[in-house]
Amino acid sequence: MITKRNRATGAVALLLMLTVLVVGGCESDSVVPNDSLPALTEGEAAQQAALAAMAVSRVGPQIVLFDGTKLSSKVLGVYPYTFPPGSDVQGTVTLEFFDGGPGGIHSTWEEADYALLYTSGEEGVTVDLESGGGFGLTFDVTALLDRPADTATISGGGVFTTGEIDSPFGFTDLVVTAVSSYPSGGSMTFTAGVHELLVGFDGDSTAVIMVDDVDTYIIDLDDGSVTEITSG
Repeated sequence: MITKRNRATGAVALLLMLTVLVVGGCESDSVVPNDSLPALTEGEAAQQAALAAMAVSRVGPQIVLFDGTKLSSKVLGVYPYTFPPGSDVQGTVTLEFFDGGPGGIHSTWEEADYALLYTSGEEGVTVDLESGGGFGLTFDVTALLDRPADTATISGGGVFTTGEIDSPFGFTDLVVTAVSSYPSGGSMTFTAGVHELLVGFDGDSTAVIMVDDVDTYIIDLDDGSVTEITSG
């Protein structure tokens, strides 16, 4: 578990959206693979990581919350799920359920001990922000299910897209539950240009971003905002 320490009074504003993310960081000496795009600053990369973490906390629990009695399935254990109108997340994911672990057979959702959640092709889901703007994500997730406890341990990743920038992310052993949208454990890596960030979850409404093994930012998982950690 990553320890939170030295909460900052200053905040990185939740304004690094779409066009701002694309044009931001022009003063940086960093280089991204696509020379036509300006390099992201560490703060901009952290903001992207925060938004991806917020989205993971919205989408991940659907593996546990999913109720197949409300949807029809043409193939045993394979269900398309469309997020309801008005929710932060819009779009469709596919859920597949298995009995017998990763090598098991398709089963009904309520009998499953293993699941997949993924988006199709380049089509992902979008997340709209109350502050305006939004971003897209693709997902490819595996999950070990514990039905009696209503928990799932998920691993996998996807791609975060805003403007012309695609940033891959991955997570390992993220524990999601039916009673909370905040992962109770696990970590997520996030790559934005030359920046490699690590997000740690501990079950509450915040998460920590580590840069070079140092706790550097605090994430608010409710709105995706980030606060820089300062010493002293």
